[in-house]
Amino acid sequence: MDDQQDRVSSLADELEATQRLGGVGTWCLDLRTQTNVWSPELYRIAGEPETFEPTTEHRWLMCHPDDRHLLTTAAEAINDGRPFRLRYRIVRPDGQVRWIVNNAAPVQDAAGQVVAYRGAVRDITVEAEYHESLERERRRLMEAQAVARVGSWDWDISTGRIDWSDETFRIFGVSRGSFEVTFRSFLEMIPAADQQMVTGGVEAALAGTRAYRVRHRVLRPDGSVAVVQERGDVIRDPLGTPIRMIGTVQDVTEQARAETGLLDRERRLRRAQEIGQIGDWVWSIETGFVAWSEQMFRLYGADPSMGQPSAAEVAALFHPDDRDWVVAAQRRAVSGDASSYEMQHRIVRPSGEVRWVQTRALLTRDESGRVIEIQGTNLDITDRMHAEEDLRRLSDSLNHGERLALLGSYEWERGADTLWWSDQLYDLYGYERGNVTPTLVLALSHMPPDEQAPHRDLVLRQVDSGTGWDVEYRIRSTSGVERIVRDRAEIARNADGEAERVHGTIQDITARALTEARLRRVSESLTRGEQMAHVGTYEWEAATDTLWWSDELYRIFGLEPDSFTPSHQFVLSRAHADDHHILRERVAEGLRDGTGWDLEYRLYDATGALRVVHEVAMVVAGPDGQPERVYGSAQDITEQVRLREREQAQAQEVLSIINASLLPIVVIDGRGLILQANPATERAFGWSDDELRGRNVATLAGDVTVSQHDRYLAHYLATGESSTPEGSVIGRTREIRARRRDGSEFAAQLTVAEASATSGERRFIGIMMDLTEQQATEQHLRQLQKTEALGTLVAGVAHDFNNLLTAIRGGVEMAQRAPGDGRWLEIADQATGRATDLVRQLLRFGRREDTVRAVVSPGLLLSETAVLVREVLDRRIWFEVIAEDDLPVIEADSGQIQQVLMNLIVNARDAVLERALLSAEPYEPSIYLSGRVVGQDGIPGVVLEVVDNGTGMSEEVRARALDPFFTTKPVDRGTGLGLSMAVGIVQHHGGRLLLASDVGIGTTCSIWLPAHAGTPGSSGDPERRPEPMGQPGMVLVVDDEPALAEVTAAFLAGAGYETVIANGGAEAIRLARGQAFDLAVLDLNMPSPNGWEVLDALRAMEPDYPVLMVSGYLNPDEADRREVWFLPKPYGRDELVAAVQRALRRPPGARVPS
Repeated sequence: MDDQQDRVSSLADELEATQRLGGVGTWCLDLRTQTNVWSPELYRIAGEPETFEPTTEHRWLMCHPDDRHLLTTAAEAINDGRPFRLRYRIVRPDGQVRWIVNNAAPVQDAAGQVVAYRGAVRDITVEAEYHESLERERRRLMEAQAVARVGSWDWDISTGRIDWSDETFRIFGVSRGSFEVTFRSFLEMIPAADQQMVTGGVEAALAGTRAYRVRHRVLRPDGSVAVVQERGDVIRDPLGTPIRMIGTVQDVTEQARAETGLLDRERRLRRAQEIGQIGDWVWSIETGFVAWSEQMFRLYGADPSMGQPSAAEVAALFHPDDRDWVVAAQRRAVSGDASSYEMQHRIVRPSGEVRWVQTRALLTRDESGRVIEIQGTNLDITDRMHAEEDLRRLSDSLNHGERLALLGSYEWERGADTLWWSDQLYDLYGYERGNVTPTLVLALSHMPPDEQAPHRDLVLRQVDSGTGWDVEYRIRSTSGVERIVRDRAEIARNADGEAERVHGTIQDITARALTEARLRRVSESLTRGEQMAHVGTYEWEAATDTLWWSDELYRIFGLEPDSFTPSHQFVLSRAHADDHHILRERVAEGLRDGTGWDLEYRLYDATGALRVVHEVAMVVAGPDGQPERVYGSAQDITEQVRLREREQAQAQEVLSIINASLLPIVVIDGRGLILQANPATERAFGWSDDELRGRNVATLAGDVTVSQHDRYLAHYLATGESSTPEGSVIGRTREIRARRRDGSEFAAQLTVAEASATSGERRFIGIMMDLTEQQATEQHLRQLQKTEALGTLVAGVAHDFNNLLTAIRGGVEMAQRAPGDGRWLEIADQATGRATDLVRQLLRFGRREDTVRAVVSPGLLLSETAVLVREVLDRRIWFEVIAEDDLPVIEADSGQIQQVLMNLIVNARDAVLERALLSAEPYEPSIYLSGRVVGQDGIPGVVLEVVDNGTGMSEEVRARALDPFFTTKPVDRGTGLGLSMAVGIVQHHGGRLLLASDVGIGTTCSIWLPAHAGTPGSSGDPERRPEPMGQPGMVLVVDDEPALAEVTAAFLAGAGYETVIANGGAEAIRLARGQAFDLAVLDLNMPSPNGWEVLDALRAMEPDYPVLMVSGYLNPDEADRREVWFLPKPYGRDELVAAVQRALRRPPGARVPS
C-alpha cells in the first residue's frame, strides 16, 4: 500500500514537472458542485498562490477586458456540452499581461450526462509576442516597399505558384483576389516587344548563365504603361536543380522617362553643336571687357582685327527693340542670386542684317556672392526662328486644313513608346490637349470592345512587317458620339531597317461612310429591282459615243455582265428583222426632236431565243441644243406579252362562250353600269348590246328589284364591300323581278359573281334565267298536290259537314217547337261556328296564290294543320300534337309548309292503316305531329316532325323515297310527287327534310327550318270582337242572295244603321249614282257585274269610296292590294257590326288592311 502511494506521488511529481517544463496547467470543473480545481502550474501561469480558490467570477475578472467576450463562447459551449478552444489574454494580479490557450472537453458519467469539464491551459506569451514582432516587421516592410515603390515576389517552380506582395499588385495595377498570378498571366501584361527579353532573362537565370536583371514595360488594365526593374535570385536544391525564384520589382517609370529625356537632349545637343554655329564668350564684370571666340565674331558679323569688344559695344549690337529688356535682364541676373540665365533676342550686324541669337550664361560669384564673371554661349537661331515662324504658319494652315478635312495626324515613336496627336485628333476623341497623354491603349479604348484586340494585333503586326496600314473602324468619343474613321499609317525605319517611327492620319469619314452605305443600299435595291422586274438601264454619252449597260441589261441579251463593250450596232444586229425599221426610225426621231422614245421590239438573245423588249429613253440636250446624253431602260416583257396574248385568247374564248349561252349574261362595273350583254339578253329583254352599254343594270329590273339594287349599290359605293347587312349579294342565287323593254315584268333567277379585270377594277357578271315557265310548272304541281290532298279531305269533311248540318237543322226545328228554350239555338250556333272554321281551313289550303312569306309561329301552324288533319284521319288512329313552349318564329309561306305537313300526315295515315290491315296481333295505330327547338351548324332552328308507327320503309325504298314520281302506292292513289315537292319547298325555305324509317317500326319525317328574329304576324282570321256602336250611317247592302241580304240588313238595322238593299251589282251601281252612302257592304261572287267590277264603278265615282267586301272565298291579301276592308263568310251580327264600324272610321285615302 505504501508502495502504491509512493508510486502515485512520484507520478504526480513527474506530471507537475512536465507541466512546468511545457508551461501547461490543467483544471477540472465539477458542474454538480461548481468547484474548480487547478494544477500548481496553472496557479503559476495565473500568478495566484496555491491557497487561492478559483471561481467563475475570478475567471471573468482575470480575463483581459478586450477579450472577455470570448468567455461568453466558453459558457455557451459548457451549457451545450461541447468542447472548446480559446486564445485570449489574462491580467495577473501584478498587472502583467499573458497570452494563453485554453482547451477543454466535457466529462460524462455512466448515464451519459455531462458532469464535469477538464481543461489544459498553455502560456503562449512568448510565441504571441514573436508573431506580433513578425507582423510589425512585415508591415514595416510593406510600408517600405510602398515608399520605395519596390514589391517582392516568390515563384515556386515545382508548383508554378507565384506570390506577390501588396506593392507588386499595386505596381502592376491589379488588386489581390481579382487577378490570378501565373507566369502566363504575368507575361500577358508585358508588351509583345518586351516578352522575349523577360523570358530570355528567366531562362538564363534558371540555366545559371547570368543573374535575373531585366527592365521592361507593363501594360496595366487601366491602359497606362509602366516601366519596372526586376531583380531575382534562383534557389536550388542540393543537386543544383532550381526549386524557387525570389525577387523584387521596382517601378522606375519616372526614372525611365527622365533618362529617355536626358538622352534625347544630349543627342539633340550634340547634333546642334555639330551643325549649328555656336560661339562662346567670357564677360569680366570687374573690367567690363568681353572675350569672344572666333565664332562669336562671325556670328555678330564683326571684324576680329578690331579687337575684343567692351560690354557697351556688345550692347550696341543688340536690336534697338530688344536692347533695353536684354540689358535689364542681365542686370537682374547679376544683382540677384541667379546662377544662370538664358534668353533669345535679335542683333543687328554692321551690315544691317538682323539675326536671332540664343544666349546661355553661367554666373561666377566670389565668397561674398558678388558676380565677378559671366561665361556664356551664343547660338545663331535665325534659321530656326524663321523655320519656327514658317512652321507656325504651316501648323496653323495644317490645323485649319485638318479641321476642314476632319483629319487628324499622329506620330508614334516605337522605341520610346511615345505617341503624339494633332489638335484635330484630340477633338476627334473628345479631349483637351494636355489633359491626357496619348497612348495606344487610350486610342484602343475608344473602339468597340470586340474590335480592340484584333486592331492592336494588326497594328503590332504591321509595324513589325513595316508595311503600314489603311483601315476603317468605329470609335466613340468621350461625349458618347459614335464615328467612323479611316486610319492610314506609314512606317519609318532606321538605318538597321527596324521600325522606328509611325506617321499616320485619322480622318472622320462618318458622313461619307453613311452616304456610301446609303448609296450601296440604293444600288443594291436598284439592282434587285431590275432583276425582279427584268429591267435593265443604260446611258449613252454622245460626245464620246460610249454606251454603258447595267448588269440586268446584259442578262436580257443573254450575256454575262461586262463581257463585252455594248454598241448601237450590236442592238440592231440582235433585233428582229421586221423591227429594224421601227427601231431606226423611232430612235432617230427621238434624237432629232429631243423627245426620246417609248417602243416595243423583238430581239434574239445569245441563246437564240426570241425576246420582247419595252424600251423607254430620255434625251438630255447640251448647251447647243444637240443631244448630249441619253438615259434609258429596257424591260424584258416576253412573259407579259405571252400572258397578254393568252389573256386575249382566253377573253375571246370566254366571249364566245358568253355569246353562245342561252341564258342572259351581262357584265357590269363597280358603279352598276353595263359593259357588255350577250345575244340571249337581247332575246329575253328586247335590248341590244349596244343599247345596254353604259346603262345602269337597273334598266333590266322590276320596281321591287330596283329598290334592292339601289340599296346594294349605295352600300357597295360607300363601303367597297359586296356583302350587305342583309347578307352576301355576290356568289349566291336569288329570285328577282325582271323588266323587259316593253315594261312587262317576269320572275327571274339571278346569280352574281365578281371577277377582277386586268386594270384592277372590279367587274361583276350577272347570269339570269326566266322562271316564268318554271314557276307555272311548280304552281301547277303544287295545285295538283293540293287537289290530291283536297280529294282526300273531302271524304272526311263531307261526313263531318253532314253531321254539323244535322245539328244546325235539328237545333232550329227544336227552337221552333220550343221557343222559350234557348238551348237549341245555342247548339245550332256552335255547329255553325264549327262548320265556319272547317270551311275557312279548306279554302285557305286549296287557294291558288303566289308564294308569300311572313313571320309565322310554328305552334300556330301546327294547331291549324291539326284542324284539317282530324277530318282526314280514321277515328281508329290516335293523333296528337306535341309542341314545345316558346318555339322561335320562322319566316315561311304557311300554306306551303302546311301542304308539306299534310302530305306527310296522309302518307303516315296510309302506312298505319296498311299495318293495321296486315297485322295479326293487337295494334294501335298512332301519328304524332311535334315541334321542338334544334340548332344545326350553329344556326338556331325549329324541327317539325311527323312520326308514325306504321309499316316503315326498307333501305332501298327510303333511298328513293324523295325522288320525283317514285311511289309504292297504286297508280290511282298517288303521283309520286308528294315527297319530292316537299323537299323542294323545304329547301326553298333554307331548310332540310330528313327521313328515318325501319320496317315494322315506323317512320319519322323531320323538317328543319331556320329560326327568324322577327315577330309573328297574324295567322288566319283576326279575332272578331264586337266594338262599341259608332255613329249611325247609311249603308248599301249588295248581295245576289236575297235571304243573305235581308239578314245582313237586319243585323245592321239592329245596330242603329240605315240600310238599302241592292239585289245584284247592276242595281248597286244604279243606287250609288243616285244616292250618297257612307259604306257599301259588297258581296264578291255575284253574276256580272261581280264584286270587283262593282268596286271599280264605285271608285270611279269616288276614289276613296268606303267598301266592305264579304266573301267565302276571297284571299285577304287580294283585299289588301285593292284597298278594301274584308269580312269572310259566314259571319255573325257582332262580327259584321265590328267590321262596319272599322270601315267607317277609316280616314279617307288610307290603305285598308283586311
